[in-house]
Amino acid sequence: MSRGLDGECPGDCDDQDTPYTPAWQEKYTGIDRKTVLQFAREWASTALAGEQVSAA
Repeated sequence: MSRGLDGECPGDCDDQDTPYTPAWQEKYTGIDRKTVLQFAREWASTALAGEQVSAA
């Protein structure tokens, strides 16, 4: 599904050369890629839970 973003989807979250991957951001922010992935998963999980609660 197109989200209107330029470029291809990265093949791997550890790709340091593809912009906006967890590995890429690590060199700019100093935040470990594993921390970013965990945060993203928790955020998505919370968003899904919120949708389920609001739909009830």
